[in-house]
Amino acid sequence: MADIVEANQEKCSKCGLCCKTILIGLKGLDPEDVKYWGTLGHIVGDMCIVGLRCKQLKLDRCEVYEERPLKCRNFEVDGKACKLLRHVSGYDEGVQP
Repeated sequence: MADIVEANQEKCSKCGLCCKTILIGLKGLDPEDVKYWGTLGHIVGDMCIVGLRCKQLKLDRCEVYEERPLKCRNFEVDGKACKLLRHVSGYDEGVQP
């Protein structure tokens, strides 16, 4: 397990987008709810990206990294959500968030 965590950390670009945004799944929501989320963020396919910086992020470093919530621990480095955030933000093209 430690090997998997270490490998994921090596793949991480340290952009911090996972801590500066939230992804809202829009599939199955009422059209009014989709419209609401669209006013707060950027809709890409069936997802809405909303800028919402984590309160534990200080100077782009997680202050509770060792005790971070399960949702953060389960965020897949280089997974679908990670790639979507990097693409939409322009990070993959060299634009820093």
